[in-house]
Amino acid sequence: MITQFPIVSNEPQFPIMYYVDQGVVLAACPGDPNGIVAARPGTVLLDEVTPAAWFKTTAYSTLTGWVDFSGGGGGGLTPPVLITDNDSDTTPNYASFALIMNYDGTAALPSTLVNLGIESRVNFGPGGPAQGTLHGFTSLIDVIDSASSDNEFANFMGWARLKENGALWFGDFTAWGMLDGTVPEQLNGITMVVNNLHNGVPTRGPACGYIAFTGAGLGAGGEDGHASQPNFTNQYGFACTGYAGLPGMAPIRRGWDVAFQAGGVAGGWQQQPRSWIGVGLRATDYEVAGIDMLKPRVGSGGPVPGMMWNGWTPDSDILSNAIDFSTIEDGNIDAGGSIILLPDAPAVEHGITFGTAGTRLRVGVNNYARFDGKMVTGGDGDEFASFADALIELDADPTAGGVGILCLGVDAAKPVSMSIKNNGGEQNPFIVGDAGQFFLQSQIGDSGVQITDTKNYAIADVNGYRMLFNGALCPRFASQNELGANVNNWAPTVAGSNSISASTAVSITGMVAGFPGEQRRFYNAGSNTITVEHLDGGSSAANQFQSTSGADLSITAGTGFSAMYMTTIGAGKWVVTKDA
Repeated sequence: MITQFPIVSNEPQFPIMYYVDQGVVLAACPGDPNGIVAARPGTVLLDEVTPAAWFKTTAYSTLTGWVDFSGGGGGGLTPPVLITDNDSDTTPNYASFALIMNYDGTAALPSTLVNLGIESRVNFGPGGPAQGTLHGFTSLIDVIDSASSDNEFANFMGWARLKENGALWFGDFTAWGMLDGTVPEQLNGITMVVNNLHNGVPTRGPACGYIAFTGAGLGAGGEDGHASQPNFTNQYGFACTGYAGLPGMAPIRRGWDVAFQAGGVAGGWQQQPRSWIGVGLRATDYEVAGIDMLKPRVGSGGPVPGMMWNGWTPDSDILSNAIDFSTIEDGNIDAGGSIILLPDAPAVEHGITFGTAGTRLRVGVNNYARFDGKMVTGGDGDEFASFADALIELDADPTAGGVGILCLGVDAAKPVSMSIKNNGGEQNPFIVGDAGQFFLQSQIGDSGVQITDTKNYAIADVNGYRMLFNGALCPRFASQNELGANVNNWAPTVAGSNSISASTAVSITGMVAGFPGEQRRFYNAGSNTITVEHLDGGSSAANQFQSTSGADLSITAGTGFSAMYMTTIGAGKWVVTKDA
């Protein structure tokens, strides 16, 4: 119903005023009413001077807030719909504006769009080039005076409930670039700016930009029976997927250069060239793995690394360590586990590859590098059959005066028991190349090299560097136990130079075989003669002596003999010569 109301104000600018019984006022005015006319929100004034129509957007007590929505030819604003709801009582008022729709139709296909609910459609520049900034939807909340810190505010909230089968997603947004391929100023999806104006963490928990959460019975809209149901495992909290190429065709390029970026520059609000964050990626409370690397998609560039460091021009921003495991505590890792575990991968050439300069592998106190045959290419029941090239390969320049493998003890008063240990049973654990290429040096402790395999021994050199064989100390000189009877397959203490003696005249028919080229010298320090038998069958064939004279050697008091083991003679023989 429209009613004429001839008397509204004592001022002469309102000769006629109409109002609708729902509160919208229609009136006439002689020109721009801003600063002159007081009216309640929703009032419409028709200008008698110019073809303009004015709409009041502010409270009655404010003289300004009149908006011309006539456009003067069709290029201006569309009249807004203003709903004012002043509610001061305690009765719940769930919606100042409510749109409730029911749909019972049956479309031809499940994918047929049947209802948009509320649509916001803005056509920018349909009549020619336009200029300005548009928002399809704007929501504003000003918390002016809050009586409790437990009050909650949200610009947008909602819920979706499946009561029958269907495909559900809470939000679905799409942003397209320009049709002609022109570079846009920006092309972004969702930007969330969060500014914490308190120097600390909010009371209920950390301030977050985006949260994906799941919990049984939790969330809005569960009062229709959903909150009483158990929930089960979701698959992805955050998924970045896709590809680029031609519609309907196989992908031909990457959809995203970086799936997730921590730091750097992104979005339209950032004004500084760099970001500043604490931890780039944090994983906790995981059951399967903190980071799970699966199959790559290799393009034209060939194989790709699973993890990669991109270096930068050196400046004050440097790393303390590229990877730091120092904060791992005792008991954090299973007793049979490892800080780094390498797989059994015979086809992989290198287990760990290091550069050619600087310290690339450093083992500290109470830590060690354990291989257990996991970096070898042998197989068929003999995992220690052979290494691809070397278990540890040193490419450093030997003329630079550096040390290939340096084992640092803790303290001179607390010597290490061993620096390099071979428990595997390899035939040749250490092979010496040209002179000066391989040095063994032990300044602290009992041994520089320990070999716990009886197949291959190394004789201490002239400088007297000591070695351990089967856990026994082997110096350059050894005094052997006195012989009291003839002996076959003699097994004296291993040493380079030896003193021997006998309580009566005795014969030795052979000595336990050595490694190829092994040399020993023996000196009779006693008073009784010791006979070294030539090819005597009393000892095993590989343990027998073969004299250079072809006869037995009579080693009288104060004389000696030398022995060198030769594997090229029969089953192997000790070639012996009496010293002059």
